[in-house]
Amino acid sequence: MISIVIGAVFGAVVQGIAMGVSWMGAAGSTDLDLLVSGAILGARYGLISGVCGVLIGACAPGTADQREAASRTAARITTVGVAVSFVMAAFGIAGLDIAKGHPTFWLALPVFCGVGTGMVVGIRDAVAVTKAAADV
Repeated sequence: MISIVIGAVFGAVVQGIAMGVSWMGAAGSTDLDLLVSGAILGARYGLISGVCGVLIGACAPGTADQREAASRTAARITTVGVAVSFVMAAFGIAGLDIAKGHPTFWLALPVFCGVGTGMVVGIRDAVAVTKAAADV
């Protein structure tokens, strides 16, 4: 249960950051109202994305070692997703709209980051439970 709360909070934070920055980049503006409104919307939906990610991660098949490797991979992919949000925003603010305002950039990528964050939490929780059960 605690992993669902942690996943929801982390998903909201990560998705809020990614979506706020993405909205600024998609608009090509340094207006902080876009950052704040995008971050608020991203955080609201990030709660759901994080919980979904936890549930997906908790159902991950494989041994504990395979799950740990999957957790590290999910963490790296999520980090790259957030970094791409920042890079795309920098291009957008500079006037080089390389995404052409496509919703994949300002909507799907932040949601992916929120789900990925939840997956990391869910997989790590499942590994901890598996190891604790093996120690008993």
